[in-house]
Amino acid sequence: MAEIFKFFNSAPGDERWHYASDFADYFANVLSSGLLHKDGTPNLQVKVNAGTMQTYIEAGEALIQGYQYQNTLPLFLTHGLPEPNLDRIDRIVLRLDKRNNARYIKLFVKEGASAANPVPPTLQRDQYVFELSLAQIRLTKNTSTLEPLKLVDERMKQDVCGIVYSLISVPTSVFQQQWDYWFNNKKQTFEDDLVAWQVQQKNEFETWQVEQEQEFLTWFESIKDILSGDVAANLAERIASLEQTVDTHLDDSVKHNNYGFAVGTNMMSVSLPNGPSILLEGFTLRFKKEHTNTGAVYLRVNGSAIIGVRKNNGAAIGAGEFKAGGVYTVCYDGRSFILQGEGGEYGNALVGDVRKGKTIGTQDGIKTGTLDLTNLIPDNIRQGVTIDGVTGALGVVGVGENQILPWEYSSMPRVDGSQLTSWKLSDYGTRIDKSGRYRVKWHMSKLGSPSGGVYLTVYSRLYKNNVEIPGTQNQITSDTTTNDVYYWMDMDLKAGDILRIGALTPSDSRPHIYAYIDGLFTDLTVTNIKQV
Repeated sequence: MAEIFKFFNSAPGDERWHYASDFADYFANVLSSGLLHKDGTPNLQVKVNAGTMQTYIEAGEALIQGYQYQNTLPLFLTHGLPEPNLDRIDRIVLRLDKRNNARYIKLFVKEGASAANPVPPTLQRDQYVFELSLAQIRLTKNTSTLEPLKLVDERMKQDVCGIVYSLISVPTSVFQQQWDYWFNNKKQTFEDDLVAWQVQQKNEFETWQVEQEQEFLTWFESIKDILSGDVAANLAERIASLEQTVDTHLDDSVKHNNYGFAVGTNMMSVSLPNGPSILLEGFTLRFKKEHTNTGAVYLRVNGSAIIGVRKNNGAAIGAGEFKAGGVYTVCYDGRSFILQGEGGEYGNALVGDVRKGKTIGTQDGIKTGTLDLTNLIPDNIRQGVTIDGVTGALGVVGVGENQILPWEYSSMPRVDGSQLTSWKLSDYGTRIDKSGRYRVKWHMSKLGSPSGGVYLTVYSRLYKNNVEIPGTQNQITSDTTTNDVYYWMDMDLKAGDILRIGALTPSDSRPHIYAYIDGLFTDLTVTNIKQV
């Protein structure tokens, strides 16, 4: 057979011709036919164009017998209509055709035969044509659209399509030598370990055997006297002694683990088989409650005296503390039945006193707290004060005051008697520059003596953004002893709020009304501005 070598350039006087089939043969020898993939996911996926008789194939690449194929855009294929009475299965195939009149790789719809039980068409694979099946779809009889759920993806089936893989095998002789070397080393190690384990087990068994023999000899020595002489009499004496011990225990109800069913709500009755008729101190009883109690609880056992049930601190059982179906343990102390293991005493904390998300034990079981401390942050706590581990960041009480200048009292609206109809607001106001809590103070000067013997009253109140602030209205009435009147109020204000003072006065009153604002904390500021 001649020597064949390929893919050299031509030289003068020595031309080298290479055909497309030469390159295809080369790649076919090293790579299988199938779809090229990315990260194990093949491309050229087939999908149904909803509402039509078309399927379309997404972009992708393939390699068939060394020949390359690439589809750059979705490609639509049309299927023929099915017969009225029979279904059909079509395949969407990628076909390599090496015949001279073809020489291509293209996508086709390969129609199957219509039948009651149709099968997909057979792929053509011979010396000229080689087909890969991307998908198959069943066409339902007497329909004019394709159903997406009838589409079956066949790209990962290696017998009809598959993905490209290398055909070059890797020699395994070196791997086998390495495996043999590792296995032989491990085998010797395992054998050594097994021998050591067997020796250890043998030594431990022999030690255990000696100990068991010694225990048997000791036991046998203890009963040797019984088995000597009159054996029957000795055994009878031992049996009688054991019976006496058992009878004594049976009569000692204090040491028994007594259990029964408590009938009744507050007045409970428990019957115990072979139970005592007279209770002794230390008698213990476990019982299952029939009904939830509604008050103090009393207990009678086997018709004995009625005895109250109390807690360890002497307190009576409260209503609802014994639940229906609950199992409880009590011990008689000579006067009362004392409830065991009730979990200690409970305080007076309510769920609103316990932090949200935390739990507290109560007489009604575990409860979850509702106290919300989400607003407990440094900006809401005075500087230098720590509450629940949160240290405040607010400044200390400020000094100095900012005056809200008074209105022109000469144009103050006047009232007739006590009729309050119209208020005059101050010409100047104070604009809040920073949100926070402020202390607002205002005072009214005395009016002097009554005019013509008639007492006069002047009214004042504060406004925020030209809306009355509830709770700020005050008044001053004229008499010979009236002094200036002072008022103040702490309020939360936002940046941009404007405070003004308003007043009403009788016709011949000329009071002075002033208001001052003081930031409760040093980093709060205001600005006086003209309003009218």
